[in-house]
Amino acid sequence: MNNDNKYGLVAPTVPVADIDGLIKTVDLETDIIIHFPVWYGAEPGDGNQLLIGGTLVGEVSRFPDPIPAGGNMTLTIPVDTQLKQDGRYSIGYRATSFLGGMSADSAMTSIHIDRTPPGAALLAPIIFPSATFGDSLSGLIPGYAGMGQGDVIQAVCNEMNGPTTTVAPEHLTTSPINIKFEREFLSNLQSDEIAVYYQVTDRAGNVSAPSNASSLTLTI
Repeated sequence: MNNDNKYGLVAPTVPVADIDGLIKTVDLETDIIIHFPVWYGAEPGDGNQLLIGGTLVGEVSRFPDPIPAGGNMTLTIPVDTQLKQDGRYSIGYRATSFLGGMSADSAMTSIHIDRTPPGAALLAPIIFPSATFGDSLSGLIPGYAGMGQGDVIQAVCNEMNGPTTTVAPEHLTTSPINIKFEREFLSNLQSDEIAVYYQVTDRAGNVSAPSNASSLTLTI
């Protein structure tokens, strides 16, 4: 990301965004605040206005008199009217001088909005290559729509939360997603018939629908 432009207006920071720009859904429940430093040569009355994808948004915010020394300024992204679609957005601000009306745009910061639950309408069941095991039983989770690094997969057995696993980079290429069920956990279910399904929570906090269930008949 380019943090400076030829006018010296640095890109804003978005504190609620992850390093790759992703903003969690819980943080989209309130307006998003962006921060940027007072630019060099700023005078009282000079204005700043939010830019989203090159479009001016909201009202001009003007520097007070006196301008806070070494201070940061903020602008607000109103989530009731903005960031409605999934995707990436370029966020910046336009600086305008009070005397003369000259303006310049800052460098941009990229944010990512994702409100789509993983797995689309269907998650395939866990595959158990074998129902025999020593201290643990391994299940394989097929790839699913929208699978991404950092997704957390929660297994549920007879409606009890079981093991979890996190999607790693290798799972996005060739390695299967493996999840292990410990003997002690399965024994504590006190049932020979076990219904197993899973749900996925992505990094943005979107939760999938439950997967199709697998049935296990085990003698522990």
